[in-house]
Amino acid sequence: MKPASVNTFQMKIPDEINRQIKADASLHGISKHDWILKAIMQQLERNDKAV
Repeated sequence: MKPASVNTFQMKIPDEINRQIKADASLHGISKHDWILKAIMQQLERNDKAV
């Protein structure tokens, strides 16, 4: 199995939004990274369905 390619980038997030993400991620038992990745994936799925 070929390993997946991974890219990284920096993202500036306002403090209040960062606090909200961290709180919601903690509530769901996931990391902030996983929370953000899940949100991106959900948006991409919505976009695919809208096309």
